[in-house]
Amino acid sequence: MRSWTFSSSQPSRLLIPACIVLGLGSFVACGGGGDSSGDDGTAGLSKEGPAVNFAQLVPKQGSVVVTKMELKGDIAIRAQLEGQEMTGSVKTVGSTVEEATFVRVTDGKAAEILLKSVEEKQSTTSNMMGQVSTEEEDGAFVGRELREVKGPNGWEVQLVGAPATLEQQAELSSWEFYVDGYSEIYPDRTMKVGDTWNVEGEEALAIFGNDQDMESASLAILFAGYQSCDSGQCAVLTGEMKMSGSINEGLPMQLSFGGKFKSVVDPVSGVSPLTSLKGEMSMEGSMGPGAQLKGSGPMNMIMTQSLR
Repeated sequence: MRSWTFSSSQPSRLLIPACIVLGLGSFVACGGGGDSSGDDGTAGLSKEGPAVNFAQLVPKQGSVVVTKMELKGDIAIRAQLEGQEMTGSVKTVGSTVEEATFVRVTDGKAAEILLKSVEEKQSTTSNMMGQVSTEEEDGAFVGRELREVKGPNGWEVQLVGAPATLEQQAELSSWEFYVDGYSEIYPDRTMKVGDTWNVEGEEALAIFGNDQDMESASLAILFAGYQSCDSGQCAVLTGEMKMSGSINEGLPMQLSFGGKFKSVVDPVSGVSPLTSLKGEMSMEGSMGPGAQLKGSGPMNMIMTQSLR
């Protein structure tokens, strides 16, 4: 599984910031953590800076990109069952730490990447009519390394070391590669401050992982300016995103999400020192005749990246 990102990081396969799975007896929600600023993310930015082709940015060969992600979600649930109202909530906290070594870069493109999962965990607490339960989950590849190599037929992945377990084999069968989704957000052309563009449909969904329950997505993006960062001046992208979809297994649900994002991007390496997302997920479904369920709540994420 996979969460969204606007930089060249490999998103988590455990933490999905836009999914809710419901069953008749349990609730599981995936949300975000951190916070984005209350304004539109453009206050105090410099409007002067070089034009950038974001689609062509890649860390240097031998670089190690360390990605840390924290997510928090808090979905309030309200259900009507045979005239009786029930209330509850689902709270999710998760975190990931991942290291990506760019082993080989050829003609300005990543050709071989070694991924190491340092941490990947999620805790989900459900409270329905005072009945509380907590589920803890770890990622399938924590402590393991995976090698991605681009060959004549595209990207291939191989687990390094001990053979894959059944759980790991299942994850590998639907593997989302490190660079997938990265270039989808950027038109392959030079951008200057003030430029805007839209990402729609499959290209937008690729950013969030195609294995999610979302069926449509759109992103409206602004190259808002430059701000100071450790490497000097970093580009700032801001915008709004919308997603919608449905769950047809178990309890059928209609899902929608809307939120704002801000992504700070190093215009040389493409690494993102900070990406934040703040929005709200809504859901609605039927548990049968006379049984309706609705839910909504904040979903926030913060991600940082560094080079070493």
